[in-house]
Amino acid sequence: MELKIPNISASMNGEVDLFEVMKSLEDNPIDRFSWGKVDPAPMVCFKIAHNNKTILLQYDIWETETLARYSNHNAQVCKDSCVEFFIAFEGEQNYYNFEFNCLGTCHAAWGSDRNNRQLLKSTIINQIQEHTKMQRAIKNGLPLINWQLSLQFPLNVFSFDDIDGLIGKKATANFYKCGDDLCQPHFITWNPVKAEKPDFHLKSHFGRIEFL
Repeated sequence: MELKIPNISASMNGEVDLFEVMKSLEDNPIDRFSWGKVDPAPMVCFKIAHNNKTILLQYDIWETETLARYSNHNAQVCKDSCVEFFIAFEGEQNYYNFEFNCLGTCHAAWGSDRNNRQLLKSTIINQIQEHTKMQRAIKNGLPLINWQLSLQFPLNVFSFDDIDGLIGKKATANFYKCGDDLCQPHFITWNPVKAEKPDFHLKSHFGRIEFL
């Protein structure tokens, strides 16, 4: 899949309400159940934009159950109700993985594959601005939990790359939803992944993205 990421610099003058800025952007569904669907299935989408110096990312999740046990960065948040963002900038063999539970706790690392990862320091992770919202609501006749996670990634967070601006930059990426320890474990992707068992670290299955 391919994704063109809009530049919303003109909308971000002065104080920024990320929720308001993101409202007009297109929803991108995370709906590929490569390793079996659960019922009722979580409904997940994301919006993404940039202002040349920051990546803006917002997830919107509807699910029957949430789990949030981890509050320290670089814990195993993938076992909680979790959304993830993996990105490899053009020309780079290594990629970043950013994983967040519904509290906004982050696990972040960089490397060439699943087994060769270097954790990002907490001082770097703390530069990511995050905001969470959660409520109980009815959707499609079902009582569900709706949570949103809004994120701002300044370029300094990509600390293993020398990036001075995003305009015109290309990369590959994938976006995920998982919950390893939920009553109904699930592994959902934006770009399809072909593998016998759940594996989000297959860089060859990332989709193409471009920052306009």
